[in-house]
Amino acid sequence: PETGRQDADEGAEDDSSTSEDGNDGDETHVNKRQRILCALTPSHAQVHQRIQQEIALKEGHDLWRINPVTQVEAPSHLLTPSAHLATALEASHKDDGPTFNVVWDSGASLSVSPFEADFAGTIHKPDRGNNSLSGIVKDTRIEGQGLIVWETKCDDGSTRTIKTQGHCAPSVKMRLLSTNALTQAYPDETLVGNSEGVSLSGFPSDPTRGPISASHDPETNLPTSQMWTPSGHLDRRVVKACLSLVHEANGNLDEVSKELLKWHHKFGHMSFKKIQFLMHTGVLAHTPATRALHHRCSLAKHLPKCASCQCAKQTLRSAPGSTKVTVRDKAGVLKADHLHPGDCVSVDHFVTATKGRLFTSRGRSSYKDLHCGGCVFVDHASGCIHTEMQSHLNSHETLEATVGFEKMCLDQGVIVKKFVSDNGSAFTSRSYREHPEEFKLHADHSAPG
Repeated sequence: PETGRQDADEGAEDDSSTSEDGNDGDETHVNKRQRILCALTPSHAQVHQRIQQEIALKEGHDLWRINPVTQVEAPSHLLTPSAHLATALEASHKDDGPTFNVVWDSGASLSVSPFEADFAGTIHKPDRGNNSLSGIVKDTRIEGQGLIVWETKCDDGSTRTIKTQGHCAPSVKMRLLSTNALTQAYPDETLVGNSEGVSLSGFPSDPTRGPISASHDPETNLPTSQMWTPSGHLDRRVVKACLSLVHEANGNLDEVSKELLKWHHKFGHMSFKKIQFLMHTGVLAHTPATRALHHRCSLAKHLPKCASCQCAKQTLRSAPGSTKVTVRDKAGVLKADHLHPGDCVSVDHFVTATKGRLFTSRGRSSYKDLHCGGCVFVDHASGCIHTEMQSHLNSHETLEATVGFEKMCLDQGVIVKKFVSDNGSAFTSRSYREHPEEFKLHADHSAPG
């Protein structure tokens, strides 16, 4: 019996091995499917984060918070203000930012930085007698003075903030940390210099004031240390500029207006009346406090204004002004029968509000002798336009301008036969009327305009 049972067991094992060999392809397919399912299944941390967000969503808090799980990298010019704010706040929690070299200078009375971002608070303008630094590339202009804030790594590995008084000098190419200003800011610490560099002892009872040291730079042989601008101070202006309209720091809107704007943005700029109706039904609230707020929102009479909706409602307005219509039947009447250049020339005065310099002077002419206008000549046949500048719009200089125009026409082989002008005193004077008669020219007058 024992021998028969063993033979039966061996036969069963042979059968099972045969069946396993026949199902290799099926098992490979199952393993691939399991690997795909494992890759698509979120991790425990992601599931926990999603649950926390769903709980916050039901409580009515952080409805518009950016989801870090689904956040996609985008160019800076395409980011929304909320995305900029999230980026700035995320950067403010980092330990450090881009580092730069700071030279420890024992000869400077105050620290020096060329960047306004290194200063905290207001940068005060310097006095007239103290607006330049001597000893740095001759005289370097100072734009202001304030509190410089830098951060650096301590010898024990911790981070320390250094605050000293300093000058803002944009023309300086490096940052200087004044050892005199450093000892004045921290009088209970000791500054020691040796062949390796400079070190500040720190304050043992204060963990935020650890010892720091600066070793000699092999290129400049000056004590230099790596520092950076505090991220929170660096991004303060960015965060302030990216604050949302419904942020709690905005005191221009009350709580009701902010809540209406939040749901207005979330529902794709839905009408405020519809949002008030939904709030009145209570479907958007999950806590008693939110229900009370939504009840007040549903009864609001003065609704807020959405900047995007107001911009979308704009319509094109007609530009102010008058419209001139040309009578085509009378077009070209003034140039009729004027077939050759010089047959008829129109002349009139023009005036300039700002007087111009003379062509023959070097800028030392009297103001009353400067050009105040001149004559403009238009040939009817060719359309040629010529101007002659005048210091005074009298008959004498107008006659000189006419003679100058005639000489220019003779140089081009054109003889002027007729002048047409208005009834201005310069054109109707005796001296001007005698000129056409002397050269057998025809002078005609027309109405102004």
